[in-house]
This record gives sequence, structure tokens and C-alpha cells, in this order.
Amino acid sequence: MWTLPNLVTLLRIFLLPVFLWRIWQNDFRWALIIFFIAGISDGLDGLLARRLNQFSEFGEKLDPIADKLMLVTSFIILAIPGRGYDPIPLWLTATVIARDVLILLVAVIVMAIWRFNRFRPSIYGKISTVIQIGMILIFVLVQAFDVRIRGLLMFPIW
Repeated sequence: MWTLPNLVTLLRIFLLPVFLWRIWQNDFRWALIIFFIAGISDGLDGLLARRLNQFSEFGEKLDPIADKLMLVTSFIILAIPGRGYDPIPLWLTATVIARDVLILLVAVIVMAIWRFNRFRPSIYGKISTVIQIGMILIFVLVQAFDVRIRGLLMFPIW
């Protein structure tokens, strides 16, 4: 359980409250740095697991949990109105959360009925995650550097 890749993943989870606090304080430059570190750690944990041959069932479960925690909580906090910036649309935040809840419910049903529990990420799920990460990254970048380019956020939103 206490492998180097798992420790890197745990670091990403521990960075989450700091990231959210920086956003809450409208300190988007620090939030951007923390988001960048979290992103690097996301790639690093997988690289370390492969290079050091330190795969674990715990790490296999922890990594996607860390990713979902970062994405879902980021969408929630950035959708709160009245924070001094145009928030992420509530419908988008609700869609992101509803999609994850639906996937989780289907997985639980499949596990309960067919006893199948080896779910592999699909290319569509990976594309969705990349788009969501890109959305948060662009949003934080826009806020950090006060970029007011109309439509910059529209592509990842849609």
C-alpha cells in the first residue's frame, strides 16, 4: 500500500483542499500552480508504478478517486455564484456530476448482478476527463491572468 506511486497519489489528494482554498480566496495564480503540480503528480504516479513495477490494487483504485475528487470539487467551487468572476454554468457542473454518479450506479449494478469488477477506462471516458481538466485549467488561467477574451471558455464548456 505504501509504495512511492501511491504516496504521490496521496499527495495529489492532500493538495486538493489547498487548491480549493486558493480558489475560495480568489488567488487563482496559486491555484494554477497547485493544479499544475497535481497534474504532474497524476502522470508521475503512473510512470513510477510502471518504472518501479509497484502496482497495487490500492493504487489502482486510489488514482481515479483522486482524479474525480479534484474534478468534481473544482467544478462545484467554480460554479458558486457571487465570487467575483463569472462562474462555470450550473448545468455543466450538474452534467459532470450526474455523469459520474450514473457511471458509478451502473458499475455497482453490474458488480451486484454479474460479479464483474474489472472495469477498464474507455477512450471516451479518457477524452471526457481530458476535456474536463482542460476546462478547469482554462478557467483558472483566465481568472489568474484576468484574460477577457470572449468565447475562450465556450469551446470546453460545449
